[in-house]
Amino acid sequence: MKKIVLSGMLLLGSVAFAKSDYFVGVGVGHADFNLIGNISKYGKFAYKDDAGFRYYYGGVILNDTHKISIGGSNYNTEEDAKLNSFNLKYSYYFLSKQKFRPFAGISVATFIYEEDLDNDFKEN
Repeated sequence: MKKIVLSGMLLLGSVAFAKSDYFVGVGVGHADFNLIGNISKYGKFAYKDDAGFRYYYGGVILNDTHKISIGGSNYNTEEDAKLNSFNLKYSYYFLSKQKFRPFAGISVATFIYEEDLDNDFKEN
């Protein structure tokens, strides 16, 4: 966590010396989950769930060529499951005199799905 905070502070410090444009946004998404497993307490199981979620992000475009953004989501499904995500992106925009500008980028993301399976396997 300290490395992430330190990296963010370094990024903000370097942004002060470059031509920069800031942005924020909101997106929507949908995820399907197919869980198959074996729990010693309950035996084999197969579980399906889906969730729609909102995604919030923001970032900076430096010198019209470098775009750095960070975002995430937090959503609870109707089945009391939780879907959390975190995403860090970097894109390089190639110089072009056209309105369309091609780019290359890299993205690092993590998605965490949590659910209490004890509620699904209770004996009647």
